[in-house]
Amino acid sequence: MHQILLIIHTIVTFLLIALVLVQQGKGAEAGASFGAGASNTMFGSKGATPFLAKVTATLAMLFFSTSLTLTYLDSQQGQQSLLQVRETSTQSEKESDKDQKNDVPMRAAAAKAKKVTSKIHQASSPLANPKKG
Repeated sequence: MHQILLIIHTIVTFLLIALVLVQQGKGAEAGASFGAGASNTMFGSKGATPFLAKVTATLAMLFFSTSLTLTYLDSQQGQQSLLQVRETSTQSEKESDKDQKNDVPMRAAAAKAKKVTSKIHQASSPLANPKKG
């Protein structure tokens, strides 16, 4: 049920966007009100405005009803809200901070070992101690 409603909601959304983009603005009617180009129109002298306005209103009602229905279905399924997801991620961040604090002595020991290793490497390098001759 949820998936079908989500597909319908997506289709209605794209149809509504396309329909709004196809419609002309209010300023475009000034020339048509004096009869300019009204004889060649498919929908008559007023054009497709009443038809498109009705279809737009119908799609808008469908969009809002599917939005509300999807919201209701999601709340009934017991899914976490965005606030609950944020609280969960904050708790996991706090736990990872604790792990990092416990890891500090190991990092210091690794850095010290790296320094010692680099000093040994420099001392054993033939370029570091050229033979006098």
